[in-house]
Amino acid sequence: MIRAGEIYPGISMMHGREITQAMIDAFPDADSDAAYWLREQIAYRATNDDIPALIDLLAASKEQAASLADCMAEMRQIDWSRHREKLAALLTHETLQVADSAANLMRFHPESIDVEVLVDDYEQQSRRTRRLYLYVIGHSKKLGRRGEQLLIKALKDPHAGVRCPAASAVNDIEKAGPDIVAALIAGIDDKNEYTATVMVRALATLGAKEAGSKMLARLKGPFLSRNGFDDDSIDKARQLGEIDGDSKYPGSGRSRALQYRDPGGMLGQRSGSLTEELVRALGQLKYKPARNELYAIVRSKSPRWKQSYLGHEALVSLCEIEPKNKRKLLLEILGDVEANWMAARKAVILAGETQDPSYIEALLPLADIPGHPGYRDDIARPTYQAIVKLSHHIDTGTPSGDKLIGRIRGRFLKNIRGPNAAAAMEALFELDAEAAYDEAIKAALDKTASRDIRSGAAWVFRQSKDPTHVRKLLPLLQDESPSRFEGDQIRDDMATVISSICGNLDPKKPDHSKALALAGDALRKMLHGPRGAAAVEPLARLEGDADRYVEVLLRTAGDRSLANKTRIRALELIVRSGDELSAEKLGPLLNDQTQADAGGLSIAEHAANSIAALTGRWERIDAKDPAETRKEGLRKARTWIADE
Repeated sequence: MIRAGEIYPGISMMHGREITQAMIDAFPDADSDAAYWLREQIAYRATNDDIPALIDLLAASKEQAASLADCMAEMRQIDWSRHREKLAALLTHETLQVADSAANLMRFHPESIDVEVLVDDYEQQSRRTRRLYLYVIGHSKKLGRRGEQLLIKALKDPHAGVRCPAASAVNDIEKAGPDIVAALIAGIDDKNEYTATVMVRALATLGAKEAGSKMLARLKGPFLSRNGFDDDSIDKARQLGEIDGDSKYPGSGRSRALQYRDPGGMLGQRSGSLTEELVRALGQLKYKPARNELYAIVRSKSPRWKQSYLGHEALVSLCEIEPKNKRKLLLEILGDVEANWMAARKAVILAGETQDPSYIEALLPLADIPGHPGYRDDIARPTYQAIVKLSHHIDTGTPSGDKLIGRIRGRFLKNIRGPNAAAAMEALFELDAEAAYDEAIKAALDKTASRDIRSGAAWVFRQSKDPTHVRKLLPLLQDESPSRFEGDQIRDDMATVISSICGNLDPKKPDHSKALALAGDALRKMLHGPRGAAAVEPLARLEGDADRYVEVLLRTAGDRSLANKTRIRALELIVRSGDELSAEKLGPLLNDQTQADAGGLSIAEHAANSIAALTGRWERIDAKDPAETRKEGLRKARTWIADE
C-alpha cells in the first residue's frame, strides 16, 4: 500500500524494517504532502541498516535531494562513521544538488568526514568539487597534519574561488597552527575583497593579534569604501563571480554549501564589505594602535541619507579596545548625534545596557528628535527604550531620584502628541502604566489629534484588565475618522482593542461581566452596520471560547441579514482557523446565490473556495471564470464535502 502511494496515519504505528524500506521506496514518486510525511517517518525510524538504501536514494534524487539530506541530517541515532565512504563518493556526483546536499549532511555529522580520504582525492577533482571538499573539511573535528597542509595550499591557490572556502574552513574549525595563520595574514591583501573579508574574519576568530598591523594598514588604504557601503562596480561584480559563480544550479536554486557566506556583516548577506570586517576585527583583537583610525570613523560626518553601519561597528570596536574610556566616548557622541547617525544610535543602545542612570541626562534631549520608525536609522525608539531601562536603576528614595523620574514622565507625556508618539506612549506605559492609560484615553478621544497618535494610543489598551476602559472606549466604535492603516477607520481599530480588553476580563466578577455585556451589545450593533467586517473577529473571540470561536464564525457567515463583506470576512477567518470539520458545515452556503458585489463572486462561490482550502484542494473559482466553470466549481465543492 505504501509503495502504491496509499498512506494513512496508522502506518506510523507499525514497526519493522520492511515498513521502513517501503517508505524509502515510495519517496521518489510521492507528492509533496506524502513526501513530507515520509521524510518525518524515515528520520524517526531509520537505523544503520537503512542508511545504504537512503544514500542510494539521495544519489538518485535531484529536486528532492536537499530536503532528503535535511531529513538524514536529523538522524541522531545513526553511526555516520560507518558510512563515510559512500557519503564521500556523493561529493563527486554529477548532479550538483546531490553533491551539495551530501556536503550539508556531512556538515551536521562530523564523524562522517574522513579528512585523509578527501586529501588523497583533492588533486584529481574539479575546482568546484575542491571547494566542496574544503567546505566539508571545515566541519571536521579532527583536521590532522595532512588536512592542515591542504588548507595552507588552498589558502595560496591562484583562484579566489578556492582561497575563499579555505579561509571559511579555518573560520569554522576555529583553531590553526602558525603556518595557517601566516597564510591568512598574507590574505589580508587579497585582490578579491570578498576573499580578504573571510581571511580577516578567520584571523579574528583565531584571536591572531599579530595580524593587527596589516589589518590597520589595509583599512587605511585609499582603495576601500570609506562609508562601508559595497559599490556596484563591474570589478566588484567580477570578484563575487570568482567565488560564487558556480553556486548556482542550472534552471533555479543555489548551493547552500558553496554560496558566499558573509562572515557576519550588518550591511546585508552579500555585502562583501571588507572595510566593515576590518573595523570589527580590530576591535575583537583589541588592537590599540587602531584607536585613532576608528575614532575618525566614529566622528566622521556624512549625510543622514547615506549612513552605514560602519560608525556603529567602529564604536563597538573602540569600546572593546579602550573599555575604561567607554563612558567618556559615549557621552561625547550622545552630545553630537548629527555627526555620525549610526554611531549615535549604537551609543544610545550601549548606554541603555550599562545600568548607569547618569546617562539619562544625555539621552533625554534625544527623545525630542523625530524618529524614523521601522528603519535602521531610527534613533527615537532605542532612545526611549534606553531611558526606560536606566530608569529602573534610579534610586527613587532620594529627592533627586524622584525628581528625575518626574522629568522623564513629563518628557514622555509631552511627546505623546509629537512625531515620536508611538515610542513615547510605549515607554510611558512601561514607566507608569496608569499615567499611560489616562493619557491614551485623552489622545484616542481627541479628534484634533493625528490619525497616528489616535490609533497608537488606542492600541495601548490591548493589555488592559480594567473593565472601566471598555466603557470609556465604546464611543469610538462609532468614530468614522481614518486610522493609521490605509482604508481603515478608528472604529475598526477599536473593535479589536475592546475585544482584547474583554479577553483579559473575568466574567465571574460583576463589574467585568457588565463590561463584557456592554462590549457584546456594541459589537453586535457594529456587525449589522456598514463596517461589520471589522467586528467579525472581535465578536467571535468575545462570544466564543477556543471551542466555539469557529461556531460563531459559521453562524455569521450564514446570516443573510448581514452585509456580504461581513459574511465573506467570516469565511476568510474560518479558513484561517484551519478547522477542517467546518468544510461540511459550509455545505448549505453552496446554495446561497447572493452576489457579493457587481461582477464578483456569490456567497456560494466564496463558500466553495473556503471548502477547497479547508480540504487541501488548490482549485478556486475566479470571478473571470465562465458561468459553466463556476457551476462546476460548486459541484466539485459538494463532492469534496461528501469525500470528507
